[in-house]
Amino acid sequence: MTLREYHRPTNIEEASELLARKNISSQPVLLGTYPIPLHERKWEAAIDLSQIGLAYINTDETDLIRVGSLTSLQELVNAEPIQKYANGILSYAAQIATHRGLRNLASVSGTLLSVKSSPELCLALMILEANAICYPDNVYEFPIQPIDLNPDSIITEIRIPIQSVNTSLERVSRTPLDKSIVCSAVALAIQEDNITDIRIAISGISEQPIAIQTIDSSIVNLSSSKMKGMMYEAIKDSADHKYSDYLGSTEYRIEIATILTVRAIKKILSKQ
Repeated sequence: MTLREYHRPTNIEEASELLARKNISSQPVLLGTYPIPLHERKWEAAIDLSQIGLAYINTDETDLIRVGSLTSLQELVNAEPIQKYANGILSYAAQIATHRGLRNLASVSGTLLSVKSSPELCLALMILEANAICYPDNVYEFPIQPIDLNPDSIITEIRIPIQSVNTSLERVSRTPLDKSIVCSAVALAIQEDNITDIRIAISGISEQPIAIQTIDSSIVNLSSSKMKGMMYEAIKDSADHKYSDYLGSTEYRIEIATILTVRAIKKILSKQ
Protein backbone atom coordinates (compact mmCIF):
# COMPACT_ATOMS: atom_id res chain seq x y z
CA MET A 1 0.00 0.00 0.00
CA THR A 2 1.45 3.38 -1.03
CA LEU A 3 1.68 6.26 1.41
CA ARG A 4 -0.46 9.05 -0.06
CA GLU A 5 -0.80 11.55 2.78
CA TYR A 6 1.28 12.96 5.62
CA HIS A 7 -0.37 15.11 8.28
CA ARG A 8 1.05 16.98 11.27
CA PRO A 9 -1.95 18.06 13.38
CA THR A 10 -1.48 20.61 16.15
CA ASN A 11 -4.13 19.31 18.53
CA ILE A 12 -5.48 15.97 19.69
CA GLU A 13 -8.96 16.54 18.26
CA GLU A 14 -7.64 17.07 14.74
CA ALA A 15 -5.40 14.01 15.01
CA SER A 16 -8.31 11.84 16.16
CA GLU A 17 -10.50 13.04 13.29
CA LEU A 18 -7.78 12.20 10.76
CA LEU A 19 -7.41 8.70 12.19
CA ALA A 20 -11.16 8.11 12.20
CA ARG A 21 -11.60 8.62 8.44
CA LYS A 22 -13.12 5.56 6.80
CA ASN A 23 -12.16 6.32 3.20
CA ILE A 24 -8.42 6.01 3.82
CA SER A 25 -6.24 3.80 6.02
CA SER A 26 -4.50 6.02 8.58
CA GLN A 27 -2.04 5.33 11.38
CA PRO A 28 -0.11 7.52 13.86
CA VAL A 29 3.65 7.72 13.34
CA LEU A 30 5.03 5.82 16.34
CA LEU A 31 8.51 4.37 16.66
CA GLY A 32 9.29 1.51 19.02
CA THR A 33 12.47 -0.46 19.62
CA TYR A 34 11.81 -2.53 16.50
CA PRO A 35 11.22 -0.07 13.62
CA ILE A 36 8.75 -1.41 11.05
CA PRO A 37 10.23 -1.53 7.53
CA LEU A 38 8.47 0.72 5.04
CA HIS A 39 7.32 -2.18 2.89
CA GLU A 40 5.46 -3.65 5.88
CA ARG A 41 3.48 -0.50 6.62
CA LYS A 42 -0.06 -1.20 5.44
CA TRP A 43 -1.55 2.28 5.54
CA GLU A 44 -2.05 5.24 3.21
CA ALA A 45 -1.97 8.23 5.57
CA ALA A 46 0.64 8.96 8.24
CA ILE A 47 -0.43 11.10 11.20
CA ASP A 48 2.55 12.76 12.89
CA LEU A 49 1.67 13.49 16.54
CA SER A 50 4.87 15.37 17.40
CA GLN A 51 3.22 18.81 17.55
CA ILE A 52 0.50 17.86 20.05
CA GLY A 53 2.67 18.03 23.18
CA LEU A 54 2.68 14.43 24.33
CA ALA A 55 6.34 14.24 25.40
CA TYR A 56 6.66 14.99 29.13
CA ILE A 57 7.25 13.52 32.58
CA ASN A 58 5.15 15.10 35.32
CA THR A 59 5.91 14.26 38.95
CA ASP A 60 4.22 17.27 40.58
CA GLU A 61 1.37 15.23 42.07
CA THR A 62 1.84 13.38 45.36
CA ASP A 63 0.14 10.15 44.31
CA LEU A 64 0.77 9.90 40.56
CA ILE A 65 3.49 10.02 37.93
CA ARG A 66 2.32 11.10 34.47
CA VAL A 67 4.35 10.17 31.41
CA GLY A 68 3.38 11.53 28.00
CA SER A 69 2.97 8.83 25.37
CA LEU A 70 5.57 10.33 23.04
CA THR A 71 8.21 10.62 25.75
CA SER A 72 11.38 8.98 24.46
CA LEU A 73 12.90 5.97 26.19
CA GLN A 74 16.06 7.98 26.78
CA GLU A 75 14.05 10.58 28.69
CA LEU A 76 12.87 7.78 31.00
CA VAL A 77 16.48 6.73 31.47
CA ASN A 78 17.60 10.29 32.31
CA ALA A 79 14.70 11.51 34.47
CA GLU A 80 15.81 11.60 38.12
CA PRO A 81 12.33 11.03 39.61
CA ILE A 82 11.93 7.92 37.43
CA GLN A 83 15.38 6.70 38.47
CA LYS A 84 14.43 7.00 42.14
CA TYR A 85 10.96 5.46 42.03
CA ALA A 86 10.46 1.72 42.70
CA ASN A 87 14.15 0.89 42.57
CA GLY A 88 14.44 2.62 39.20
CA ILE A 89 12.77 -0.22 37.33
CA LEU A 90 11.28 2.04 34.63
CA SER A 91 14.63 3.68 33.88
CA TYR A 92 16.32 0.29 33.82
CA ALA A 93 13.65 -1.21 31.56
CA ALA A 94 14.01 1.68 29.12
CA GLN A 95 17.80 1.47 29.18
CA ILE A 96 18.05 -2.23 28.32
CA ALA A 97 15.32 -2.04 25.68
CA THR A 98 17.72 -0.94 22.94
CA HIS A 99 20.88 1.08 22.21
CA ARG A 100 21.07 4.81 22.99
CA GLY A 101 20.59 5.98 19.40
CA LEU A 102 17.23 4.23 19.12
CA ARG A 103 16.26 5.15 22.69
CA ASN A 104 16.38 8.80 21.61
CA LEU A 105 13.85 8.06 18.85
CA ALA A 106 11.63 5.34 20.28
CA SER A 107 8.62 6.58 22.23
CA VAL A 108 6.80 5.00 25.14
CA SER A 109 3.61 4.34 23.15
CA GLY A 110 5.54 3.17 20.09
CA THR A 111 7.30 0.59 22.23
CA LEU A 112 4.17 -0.54 24.07
CA LEU A 113 2.05 -0.97 20.94
CA SER A 114 4.51 -3.07 18.96
CA VAL A 115 4.57 -6.81 19.58
CA LYS A 116 8.10 -6.93 18.18
CA SER A 117 9.46 -4.24 20.52
CA SER A 118 11.31 -5.03 23.73
CA PRO A 119 8.92 -6.19 26.50
CA GLU A 120 10.70 -4.84 29.58
CA LEU A 121 8.87 -1.50 29.71
CA CYS A 122 5.48 -3.20 29.50
CA LEU A 123 6.42 -5.64 32.28
CA ALA A 124 7.56 -2.81 34.54
CA LEU A 125 4.32 -0.90 33.98
CA MET A 126 2.28 -4.04 34.64
CA ILE A 127 3.77 -4.65 38.08
CA LEU A 128 3.49 -0.94 38.94
CA GLU A 129 -0.25 -1.12 38.14
CA ALA A 130 0.02 1.66 35.56
CA ASN A 131 -2.77 2.57 33.13
CA ALA A 132 -2.76 4.02 29.63
CA ILE A 133 -5.05 7.00 29.05
CA CYS A 134 -6.49 7.26 25.55
CA TYR A 135 -8.25 10.10 23.82
CA PRO A 136 -11.16 10.54 23.83
CA ASP A 137 -12.13 8.69 27.03
CA ASN A 138 -10.77 5.16 27.40
CA VAL A 139 -8.47 3.70 30.06
CA TYR A 140 -6.48 0.53 29.36
CA GLU A 141 -4.44 -1.83 31.48
CA PHE A 142 -1.24 -3.39 30.18
CA PRO A 143 -0.43 -5.11 27.93
CA ILE A 144 -2.21 -3.25 25.13
CA GLN A 145 -2.68 -4.59 21.64
CA PRO A 146 -3.43 -2.22 18.74
CA ILE A 147 -6.52 -4.28 17.97
CA ASP A 148 -7.92 -3.25 21.38
CA LEU A 149 -7.97 0.41 20.37
CA ASN A 150 -10.65 2.20 18.39
CA PRO A 151 -9.46 3.59 15.02
CA ASP A 152 -9.56 7.16 16.37
CA SER A 153 -7.98 6.34 19.74
CA ILE A 154 -4.67 7.93 20.67
CA ILE A 155 -2.70 6.98 23.76
CA THR A 156 -1.95 10.31 25.39
CA GLU A 157 -0.51 9.44 28.79
CA ILE A 158 0.72 6.69 31.08
CA ARG A 159 -0.33 7.10 34.71
CA ILE A 160 1.70 5.35 37.38
CA PRO A 161 0.36 5.35 40.95
CA ILE A 162 2.98 6.21 43.56
CA GLN A 163 3.12 3.46 46.18
CA SER A 164 5.52 1.78 48.56
CA VAL A 165 6.93 -1.01 46.43
CA ASN A 166 10.24 -2.75 45.81
CA THR A 167 10.93 -4.21 42.39
CA SER A 168 13.34 -6.31 40.38
CA LEU A 169 13.61 -7.31 36.73
CA GLU A 170 15.56 -10.32 35.45
CA ARG A 171 16.04 -11.41 31.85
CA VAL A 172 17.78 -13.79 29.48
CA SER A 173 18.86 -12.64 26.01
CA ARG A 174 21.51 -13.54 23.47
CA THR A 175 23.41 -10.29 24.12
CA PRO A 176 22.74 -7.47 26.62
CA LEU A 177 20.99 -5.34 23.98
CA ASP A 178 19.11 -8.11 22.19
CA LYS A 179 15.41 -8.51 22.80
CA SER A 180 14.75 -10.71 25.83
CA ILE A 181 14.04 -14.36 25.20
CA VAL A 182 12.41 -14.56 28.63
CA CYS A 183 11.99 -11.72 31.11
CA SER A 184 10.39 -11.53 34.55
CA ALA A 185 9.47 -8.45 36.59
CA VAL A 186 8.45 -8.66 40.25
CA ALA A 187 7.06 -6.09 42.68
CA LEU A 188 6.58 -6.54 46.42
CA ALA A 189 4.13 -4.08 47.96
CA ILE A 190 5.04 -3.00 51.49
CA GLN A 191 2.93 -1.55 54.30
CA GLU A 192 4.44 -0.86 57.73
CA ASP A 193 7.46 -3.03 56.88
CA ASN A 194 5.23 -5.97 55.95
CA ILE A 195 4.96 -7.47 52.47
CA THR A 196 1.28 -7.27 51.59
CA ASP A 197 1.21 -8.14 47.91
CA ILE A 198 3.30 -9.65 45.14
CA ARG A 199 2.95 -8.85 41.44
CA ILE A 200 4.64 -10.85 38.73
CA ALA A 201 4.70 -10.18 34.99
CA ILE A 202 6.54 -12.38 32.50
CA SER A 203 7.30 -12.21 28.78
CA GLY A 204 8.58 -15.01 26.59
CA ILE A 205 6.06 -17.69 27.61
CA SER A 206 3.26 -16.43 25.36
CA GLU A 207 2.77 -13.98 22.49
CA GLN A 208 2.00 -11.15 24.91
CA PRO A 209 3.41 -10.43 28.39
CA ILE A 210 1.22 -11.98 31.06
CA ALA A 211 0.60 -11.43 34.77
CA ILE A 212 0.91 -14.42 37.11
CA GLN A 213 -2.11 -13.97 39.37
CA THR A 214 -2.20 -17.26 41.29
CA ILE A 215 0.73 -16.46 43.59
CA ASP A 216 0.28 -14.53 46.83
CA SER A 217 2.78 -12.79 49.10
CA SER A 218 3.13 -15.81 51.41
CA ILE A 219 5.49 -17.35 48.86
CA VAL A 220 8.31 -15.16 50.15
CA ASN A 221 8.33 -17.18 53.40
CA LEU A 222 8.90 -20.53 51.69
CA SER A 223 12.20 -22.33 51.29
CA SER A 224 13.96 -21.95 47.94
CA SER A 225 12.89 -25.38 46.71
CA LYS A 226 9.24 -24.93 47.67
CA MET A 227 9.21 -21.42 46.22
CA LYS A 228 10.60 -22.70 42.92
CA GLY A 229 8.14 -25.60 42.80
CA MET A 230 5.12 -23.42 43.42
CA MET A 231 6.32 -20.80 40.95
CA TYR A 232 6.97 -23.41 38.27
CA GLU A 233 3.43 -24.75 38.51
CA ALA A 234 1.91 -21.25 38.40
CA ILE A 235 3.95 -20.26 35.35
CA LYS A 236 3.28 -23.58 33.63
CA ASP A 237 -0.48 -23.08 34.10
CA SER A 238 -0.30 -19.54 32.67
CA ALA A 239 2.00 -20.24 29.71
CA ASP A 240 0.93 -20.77 26.12
CA HIS A 241 2.19 -24.30 25.49
CA LYS A 242 2.18 -23.73 21.74
CA TYR A 243 4.53 -20.76 22.03
CA SER A 244 8.09 -21.69 21.04
CA ASP A 245 10.66 -20.83 18.38
CA TYR A 246 14.32 -21.29 17.51
CA LEU A 247 15.30 -19.33 20.61
CA GLY A 248 13.66 -21.71 23.03
CA SER A 249 11.12 -24.49 23.44
CA THR A 250 8.05 -24.12 25.63
CA GLU A 251 9.67 -26.24 28.35
CA TYR A 252 12.84 -24.15 28.28
CA ARG A 253 10.91 -20.91 28.52
CA ILE A 254 8.83 -22.08 31.49
CA GLU A 255 11.93 -23.31 33.32
CA ILE A 256 13.87 -20.11 32.68
CA ALA A 257 10.89 -17.96 33.66
CA THR A 258 10.74 -19.83 36.96
CA ILE A 259 14.44 -19.32 37.65
CA LEU A 260 14.29 -15.61 36.76
CA THR A 261 11.21 -14.97 38.89
CA VAL A 262 12.64 -16.68 41.95
CA ARG A 263 15.89 -14.79 41.42
CA ALA A 264 14.01 -11.48 41.24
CA ILE A 265 12.13 -12.23 44.46
CA LYS A 266 15.32 -13.15 46.28
CA LYS A 267 17.06 -10.03 45.04
CA ILE A 268 14.28 -7.85 46.46
CA LEU A 269 14.29 -9.70 49.79
CA SER A 270 18.06 -9.32 50.10
CA LYS A 271 17.63 -5.54 50.05
CA GLN A 272 14.77 -5.37 52.56
